Amino acid sequence: MGRADDIRRGIEEGVKPVPATKPLRLIGDEKRWVRQVELVRLRQEINGKTGKLKMTPIEGSNFLYNADLVVIATEHIPNTIAITGSSRKIGISKDKTIVANPETLEVAPGIFAGGDVVSGAASVIKAIEAGKKAAKSINSYLMRKH
Repeated sequence: MGRADDIRRGIEEGVKPVPATKPLRLIGDEKRWVRQVELVRLRQEINGKTGKLKMTPIEGSNFLYNADLVVIATEHIPNTIAITGSSRKIGISKDKTIVANPETLEVAPGIFAGGDVVSGAASVIKAIEAGKKAAKSINSYLMRKH
């Protein structure tokens, strides 16, 4: 899946892209919940020495963007250290990801995993989709138990 597909799927999930901007700081309320992001607009410039395109902040273009959720997305290797030595039989793949049921994301009775720790590094949208899928499975599991 390419970047354009990730953007399209993000928009379908309710993401509101703010192109050509760079986050400067997160602003929270008295309970420390994120409420706004300070952004600065960027312009494209050509580096005179290398000829490469670069994005440069536009002085005085800072603005506040209302937000109740901020996803900080970085590529990384899934961290499975928390399950090392677990008494539960949780499988680890050769790619160092957790083996989960593809339909329910359950890895052992009552234990669920989703996102990069199951799929490996992927787009934020895929991680959010996996999180929603895991949440539905967790809810179903809990409803059966009570």
